[in-house]
Amino acid sequence: MQYATFVQAEQSKKIETLEASQKSLQSQLVAKDKMIAQLKKVEASNATMAMQVIALEKQIQSLKAELTLSKEEIQGYKLEREDFISARSVLVLEDTNKSILIQKLQDDLEKANHGLKQVVSQMVSGKEEAGPSSTALQQQLTSLQKENESLRQENQQLREQNEQQEHSLSQLLLATPQEAPATQSARIANASGNTNRGINFPERSSSAIGLIDLIPEDGASLELQMLRQRALTKRDSEIERLRKENEDLVQQLVATLESLNRL
Repeated sequence: MQYATFVQAEQSKKIETLEASQKSLQSQLVAKDKMIAQLKKVEASNATMAMQVIALEKQIQSLKAELTLSKEEIQGYKLEREDFISARSVLVLEDTNKSILIQKLQDDLEKANHGLKQVVSQMVSGKEEAGPSSTALQQQLTSLQKENESLRQENQQLREQNEQQEHSLSQLLLATPQEAPATQSARIANASGNTNRGINFPERSSSAIGLIDLIPEDGASLELQMLRQRALTKRDSEIERLRKENEDLVQQLVATLESLNRL
């Protein structure tokens, strides 16, 4: 979730930079218009001045085109940020549900540990109680095995829900996007022969974690997928660990029951 906040902050900085560039371009347009008006009044018939006016008009047209592209890029970043916030909300909801399930598994494991402590106490009480203890152990073992089977089923249901949620979100995030504003800007700039637009966008941060650096800048959907997959993997690992602890506890109880039966 820290990386999600970092990505949102980076997008906000990009939007602020583009808005500042837009204001600068508007100021340049006003200044160029004033210069053209002065040149036309002073030297309307001068050929040199006329050529300068033509050059300035071309610059104004280029600046207007860049201003239009800047507006489109700002809108694109705003839409991208809204999609990112929506996807992060889904992750937060899933994290909450997983936390509730993990807490339930932990509670079940604590109950099983309590049962094991009771069994140990009965063993210490003496050999004369071996028969009744064996019966009680058998009942407790049966109960724990049922609880373990219930945990297995819940774990399987949780995995199926995760797969369904992952498939649904993947379909949403992998839907064919429109052309990225930045790519469109570069294509139009190359077509017009204007390779120096005067706008520098911030590069991708070098502090990104793992394979995130391998994803293109216009691949925000893939970044969201990887962020979501990391969260799911962490939760699944925790659930698997609790399930393994429960199985180990059942095996310990089986060994304890066999020891009591030999008494």
